Amino acid sequence: MPLKRFAYIDTLRGYAVLGVVLVHAGQSCGFDAAFGARGVQLFFVASALTLMTSWQERNDGTAAFFIRRAFRIIPMFWLSVPIYLGLNADDYTWQVIGAAAFLQFLRPDWIIAPIVPGGWSVCIEVIFYCTFPLVALYTTSFVRACILVVLSFCGAKLWGEFGRVLGAYLFPDQDIGVWLYLQYPNQMFAFAAGILCYFAIQKWRSMFGDAATETVLAGTLTWMGYLAAFGNPQILNSSLAFALLIICLANGAGKYLVNPALVYIGRFSFSIYLLHWLGIGYAAKLTIAAHLEGGQQFFVLFLTTVAITTALAAITYYVIELPMIRFGNRIIAARAISTAKLAASSSGI
Repeated sequence: MPLKRFAYIDTLRGYAVLGVVLVHAGQSCGFDAAFGARGVQLFFVASALTLMTSWQERNDGTAAFFIRRAFRIIPMFWLSVPIYLGLNADDYTWQVIGAAAFLQFLRPDWIIAPIVPGGWSVCIEVIFYCTFPLVALYTTSFVRACILVVLSFCGAKLWGEFGRVLGAYLFPDQDIGVWLYLQYPNQMFAFAAGILCYFAIQKWRSMFGDAATETVLAGTLTWMGYLAAFGNPQILNSSLAFALLIICLANGAGKYLVNPALVYIGRFSFSIYLLHWLGIGYAAKLTIAAHLEGGQQFFVLFLTTVAITTALAAITYYVIELPMIRFGNRIIAARAISTAKLAASSSGI
């Protein structure tokens, strides 16, 4: 059963992937756009909300969930491995294996590897998929979702201490700062915030009117502007801000933030995320050839990267992603029919 697509969710994915492109474009030309990196946490919050909605509405079990997730993620991710390997033709045997097995997060040198750059976040998402059925089984109310958020916060704090010791022991000759920050225990708070959104959206609707929701949205956008301006890297603050943003948008506020262009980009966001380094590489050559510098170089680099990568992503979405999603759904449907026939046969119908 296909789920209804919400324009605000695709829009949020659009903002998220543009943030990621923004920070990486800035890194390639020395321009500071660090807050764009929080696009990853926006992805996580939106993903958890979407998965919770799907889980509750479809109610077709754990096997169907994993089949759906596998055909959504694996084909395009695996395609990106040989693409980047072809562009970085050194001996990256173990990094390739790590990427293909969704284990890029394991080692500090794999996280920043040229094989599927940025792939660590997809690997973290896969870990969340593995834990999600159990999380969804026990997180059945707003109160339990709040408990999950608190536990995730405590887990992140404990990881900050335990992980530092573990990382120093496992990788004594490597800088573990980034590795420590990007691990699942530290990112789980963003997923928990997304699950909380699922329960909070309905409660909000019954408690607050349109004017109050628009006011909260304005305050949230101001808060996000503050976080961006002062470079606060905390996942906690960003995830809470994104959760409030989502709750407000889901309840009809901020229609000015939702537009067809961002919905379009959001629909292709997974391919854009995986392929945007190709666009950056080509766009960087153009800006160098044009002798652009500073803010002008960054502006042109960013826009060119978005244009190139979105065009590529549209192709891969319709040629690879969508057919594989549909194929996975056909497998789920076939399993459901087979199960129904078996049940009917067993009952003597």
